[in-house]
Amino acid sequence: MNSISFFLAFIILFTILIIKGMNISDFISLIFIIYLFFLVYLVTRNQIIYYDSNFIPFKEICRYSLLSDLFIKNIIGNILLFIPMGMYLTYKLHKLYIIIILALFFPLLIEVLQLFINRVFDIDDIILNFLGTIIGYFITKLID
Repeated sequence: MNSISFFLAFIILFTILIIKGMNISDFISLIFIIYLFFLVYLVTRNQIIYYDSNFIPFKEICRYSLLSDLFIKNIIGNILLFIPMGMYLTYKLHKLYIIIILALFFPLLIEVLQLFINRVFDIDDIILNFLGTIIGYFITKLID
């Protein structure tokens, strides 16, 4: 499924909800559901594997030159990918300790599942995804 399919699905769902009468909470939940579909798509698509699983914290993070293409794709991308998660969890849950637990649980779940679909486990992805979720928490607190 490509990004155009996601966009069309969003337009169709959004139109249906507007016709039925949607409140802001429903809209935010809809956006989050679409985000989850996009997240699942990104973490399950085929990957060309250049390295083995990484269980050593910061090993892959330190390997990239600052602002190189790989740095932006891997480091910045993994952080940005989970900012919406932190924002939504903060909007719905409000309790930091629960958000911290979920900020560790979801990336760990994704990395473990990737082992079963011919992708690699990378502890650095968990660290970066956790950081993105916490950044999303603080963004939401600043906006609120």
